[in-house]
Amino acid sequence: MSTVAKRYAAAFMDVARESGSLDPIGKDLHHLESLLADSAEFRDFVAHPLISPEAQSACIDQVFGNSAFPLTQNLFKLLISRERLSFLPEIVAMGLDLWRTEKGIQPVQMVSASKMSASQEKKLVDKLSTRSGKDIQLHTSVDDRLIGGFRLRIGDLVEDYSLASKLETFKRNVINA
Repeated sequence: MSTVAKRYAAAFMDVARESGSLDPIGKDLHHLESLLADSAEFRDFVAHPLISPEAQSACIDQVFGNSAFPLTQNLFKLLISRERLSFLPEIVAMGLDLWRTEKGIQPVQMVSASKMSASQEKKLVDKLSTRSGKDIQLHTSVDDRLIGGFRLRIGDLVEDYSLASKLETFKRNVINA
């Protein structure tokens, strides 16, 4: 994450907090995250250094119109005027991290060997929420190579409760014994 992106994201969130606009800013940041993930054209447009500021403004206006919150529109204008629109993906990622911290939300990625039931997911979310003191935003996926169990990624921490991991540990212990 670049220093430039961190500064823009921090300033953006400071203004959102001071103006009481955290909820609409969070909505815009989630929308931008989805757009950047789903649209290669938008990612290429944002990253392209040779597009004129006028063309960038026209495109942003066409894509977002008045649907973006005024503070978000001001961010676009600022980035375009300073020729820093290419930092938008990093600013969005950092902004979402700051927004989640501000709102007390902890994203957790869970990979399980098979799909968990809704009640199992709820129990896991409740346990993680109690442990962390934050609201848990659980993102799930399935990987049958885990054989059984699951793996959690909470920020930079990985907790591995999979059978594949236990078998690998057993194998290393037997080989090194």
